[in-house]
Amino acid sequence: MGTRFEIDAHFDWCKVFDGEMRSPMQCRLALFNSYSLIYIDMTAKQAGADNLNIFKLLNHAFHLDLPEKEAPLLIQDAGFFTFSNHANPPEAEKLCNIFPQIPLPKSVTEMETPVSHSCTFWLTLRLKGNYLFNNLIEIGVKDGDLPQADISISGRLDRGISAGESIKKSRYTAVLPDFKLFKIFGFNNLILKYQFDNYAKYEIAGTITLDLFQKTYCFDGALSADEKQVQASLKICHENSESTIDKPFDGRMTGVTFGDLSFGINYTFAVPEKKQPKVGLYWVEGTINYAKLPALSGRLYFLDNAPILASIAINQDLSIHGIFEASFNDSNFSWPSHFIDIVFHQGSNLYYRRETDGDIKQENAIISSLAEKSLLLNQDITHYQPGFHLHALFDITLIETLQLMGDIQITKEGINAEIQLLNPISLFVLQITGFEQDPGPTLLFSTVKENKFIFRCGLLFFKHDFGLNVEISGTKNKTGKLKISGSLSSDKISSPLLPNPTKLGFSYSKSEGFKITDWPAFDLDNNQFINFIEELKKLSRNKGSSCGQLTQFVNEHLLTSRFSISPSFSTKTDNSSQNDQLYFVLNGKYTMTMAGTDFVTLSFPKTVEFLLPNNLSLEELPNAIGEALKSAAESFVKGLLENREAIATFLTLTAAEKAADYAMTLLCEGLVDAALTETIQSGAEALAAAGGVAAGAAIIGSIINKIKDEINSKPTPPNPPKPADPKPPENLSATYEYKDHKAKFKWGYTENADGYQVKLKAPNNETLLNKKLNLKDNSFILPITPELAAGVYTWSVAATRKDFTSSENQLQQHRLSIPELNINLEEKSLIERDINLILQWNLVTDASHYYNVKIERDGQTENRSIAAPQNSVTIIFDKQKPAGKYCFSLAALSDSNYIASEFCQVQQWLRLETPQQIQANYQSGGIEIQWQCCPDTTHYLLSLWVPNNTWIQQTENSTTGRAHIPLPPIPIAGTYHLYLASMPDATATSIPSIWSDEVAIEVVITPEQIAQSAYQQQMSGNDCGKLIIESFPDLKENMLAAAMAQVGYIAVETGQGLKSAYPSISASEITEILLAIYGKALTLEQLAQKAYDERISGSECGQRLITEYPATQTKVLGSAMALAGYSATETGQGLKSAYPSISASEITEILLAIYGKALTLEQLAQKAYDEHLSGNQCGQRLITEYPATQTKVLGSAMALAGYSATETGQGLKSAYPSISASEITAALLETYGRQ
Repeated sequence: MGTRFEIDAHFDWCKVFDGEMRSPMQCRLALFNSYSLIYIDMTAKQAGADNLNIFKLLNHAFHLDLPEKEAPLLIQDAGFFTFSNHANPPEAEKLCNIFPQIPLPKSVTEMETPVSHSCTFWLTLRLKGNYLFNNLIEIGVKDGDLPQADISISGRLDRGISAGESIKKSRYTAVLPDFKLFKIFGFNNLILKYQFDNYAKYEIAGTITLDLFQKTYCFDGALSADEKQVQASLKICHENSESTIDKPFDGRMTGVTFGDLSFGINYTFAVPEKKQPKVGLYWVEGTINYAKLPALSGRLYFLDNAPILASIAINQDLSIHGIFEASFNDSNFSWPSHFIDIVFHQGSNLYYRRETDGDIKQENAIISSLAEKSLLLNQDITHYQPGFHLHALFDITLIETLQLMGDIQITKEGINAEIQLLNPISLFVLQITGFEQDPGPTLLFSTVKENKFIFRCGLLFFKHDFGLNVEISGTKNKTGKLKISGSLSSDKISSPLLPNPTKLGFSYSKSEGFKITDWPAFDLDNNQFINFIEELKKLSRNKGSSCGQLTQFVNEHLLTSRFSISPSFSTKTDNSSQNDQLYFVLNGKYTMTMAGTDFVTLSFPKTVEFLLPNNLSLEELPNAIGEALKSAAESFVKGLLENREAIATFLTLTAAEKAADYAMTLLCEGLVDAALTETIQSGAEALAAAGGVAAGAAIIGSIINKIKDEINSKPTPPNPPKPADPKPPENLSATYEYKDHKAKFKWGYTENADGYQVKLKAPNNETLLNKKLNLKDNSFILPITPELAAGVYTWSVAATRKDFTSSENQLQQHRLSIPELNINLEEKSLIERDINLILQWNLVTDASHYYNVKIERDGQTENRSIAAPQNSVTIIFDKQKPAGKYCFSLAALSDSNYIASEFCQVQQWLRLETPQQIQANYQSGGIEIQWQCCPDTTHYLLSLWVPNNTWIQQTENSTTGRAHIPLPPIPIAGTYHLYLASMPDATATSIPSIWSDEVAIEVVITPEQIAQSAYQQQMSGNDCGKLIIESFPDLKENMLAAAMAQVGYIAVETGQGLKSAYPSISASEITEILLAIYGKALTLEQLAQKAYDERISGSECGQRLITEYPATQTKVLGSAMALAGYSATETGQGLKSAYPSISASEITEILLAIYGKALTLEQLAQKAYDEHLSGNQCGQRLITEYPATQTKVLGSAMALAGYSATETGQGLKSAYPSISASEITAALLETYGRQ
């Protein structure tokens, strides 16, 4: 019940706030009880147009610079309204319930509740054909192509800033019905959000439902849309939703679990004029549990609502054993023990693509679109194959470490891989080329059906084709490294070194070197390599000229020689470069012939070897062998001289009559013994007597036998004294060079040694090195690898001479332990702009300083050297360190006598992204803030600078990008400065983001706001006046009084406020001000009536009347209250409140004089009914006046007055709170009978 009052007006234009709205409009003021509504309605119909360009109207009115031409917002209807409630306390009914007939959009009126000192702006727009919002139809707001698909949005204007700025910055919302997003996904609980300040975008917040692998998942968040695309990242709802995806694709992606899920959208609208189709890209993102690797991320991509591809980024090393453990943990599969242990590196990618028999063009198009927008986790993969795969990055080491990239298929039977190498593999003189015409070989390995690890390839050996389509096998050698082996075969050989056809075996590993088997011995004529006579002359000349000279050898032209060679290969490490080199090793025999008759055959005096150039051809190899033999010519001549029978025969046959003289020369030079000269003299004479070598083979043979007999008949002269055996090497040293990560073991040269034997033992006494070095080498360089554990390493070196090895001298070298690194954020009560990340570690014995490595987001490395005993360092994350991943590791160092430790395990920290699109404004009670949420972030820090130079910091757990910072009821006025940062979860290894740019917020406090706060806190007028003048010391008296009157203070209280604020103000000045504001004072009767209409109690009414009219007599005051409508009881309460010392008898006397004899129970009930009091109120009034009344009597009085049975039941319950339902029913049946 109540009175409605409305006033309508129509204008061609009007001034709204401080701007002129140039459009026809309808205005209305509506009142109902304590509610009021003032609204202005601008419709396209009133303007005589199809629509209104609202941006144009607002630009004209408020100079907002909105894009009225390039991106106009065309509307059907718009307006402003203020909906208020002046009751105390205020009620909060919705606008639609109070003013149901008002011509405002229902979607707006159903949301609005009363507000004070604020205004709502609303507009209705047509989706079809409207810039920006027309794509809502495609998103799914309305099905079909309906021209009347309208929505209405509304927003409350912010206080404290200009109306124009408020219209521009306020957020407008509309509740949308549930619909199918893109006709695919369920989209519920929807609210559209829009701002003129960001006119090119809008948001739709809601919940997306996704059915996936027979389970239902729900995601909360907001879509962000503009005229080109829709983007979103929504977080998983943890209530009423599955939270993980275990073994996607019905268990086929074994070992994989997705957690911390979010749903991503990138939808691009079609552009027909550019022939650009629509593209909808959808994915679920999450953290991955696989193979015990931390911090993996993965995505599941969709074609419409069907998952087609799952992708997981591998961000650290993953061993092949880890894959078998994760993906085959329920089977007996394992990586074969004879295969090398493959480690897949960062940048590898696990993926599963669904297997389908249908047309996959759509799938390929979706994957291409994902790649174009850089939404795939690995942009290097050009083709995703059906099934479970690993796009692998890994190394294999032969001579060099080869970095491979390829696809590995993971099936329920095991794994398969076929990886094409882009370039040939060079193994010195062996080139492993592509299969048939491919540039590089193909690596295949598999554990399905049979275990195989092979290269399918072609082979070039010394640049000669030894197989186009062959397979070579790979196995693990004793050190765990890759060893390859195979066969070399050719039927097109035309070389003196190999038979035709040829089949050889080969193998190579880093530790065992390059080996060839089955290469048969070959003969090589010596004529162009070694001239034995010239080499003998040279050796003689080097001894000096005093013994004579070897000049002409008469039979030199008849002397020939040949070599029978058994080849092999030796792989050695060059000490300076540390590169492996391949040597061709020659052993065998050499034979000398005179006039066609062999007269001596000797073994090679020592092994001949030479460095093989990698580009040496088979045709060039004989000359290379000849050059090696030529360089060893002196050793062959010395071998001839050391064989008494051989040198005697040689001189006899080549020098003839001069043989004896040459023997004496050689004897003088110490190259032959005295007994040998006699044999040579005898042989020469016999040769001359027989006619020389020209006499034929028989004569030569007899001379050979004669010389042999003479040598055998004479005793062998004693051997010359041998040099002393070498002593163990001295002056040992072991140093470490950190830059090269190499240890160098060095010793002094040793007399009489021909080489050195070097050993290295690990802390567990395992022999890591046992190597024979040449005499010229007095040091060994050892590359330091991660496999070398911390502890004491023992170097040892011994000198060698032929078969003799001296005792060892030893030297110990320590490798430092790996420090344990702990990383934590510095905790402070007030979080500052620069964030400190504290790295701490344990002290390592013998470490003099530490080396810290920090890997920046762009791949650059920063090194910091920290001197002991300091065991911590602070990394300052200021605004120069952008968002992204940061990796930290630590190694212990000392002086050059110690080997540095290996780096500890890398710890990865993520610096979060900075919140964007921050908006904030002051509303009564605090600062309202909204921002665009960052990926992978749910915690945000709000830092607010207050004008009194203090800070307020508040942490928000928000997925919607909204927060409220409460301020005191009367905050400090001025400019507040807000900053936002993304914050890590309590357990996350994340670093707070860079602080956002400053957002300035003006907090303007009016006298009315202070008065309102004081009134709500029931402060006296005196205190209210003091509070206002403290904040506004220059405020004029009438403005202070107006503020107090506006919020509800009565004239007397306002007068008290004036006096407390302005102590020197006179009574006449106060009266003048109050008359100007309140008008002529109400009479006693009017004041009582006002109190009654405002439902003020009798006690409070009495107090108010005596305050305004302190000289009023008791009977006059009682009469005023009775006249206003107060009952005798309430008037009695008012009298007692106004005159505390009045007696009960005096009150009774006054009431009898005013009201006469008290109304009977029935009269009192009738009066209540006539006054439209509820049954509840009537029952309370009756029992108050007649407290001894029985239930049946009271019920009968209410029934007689006209109350219904229901209302009478309410009256009984109000009068008798302890009455039972059955007792009420019995009383009503007796009074009303059975209805």
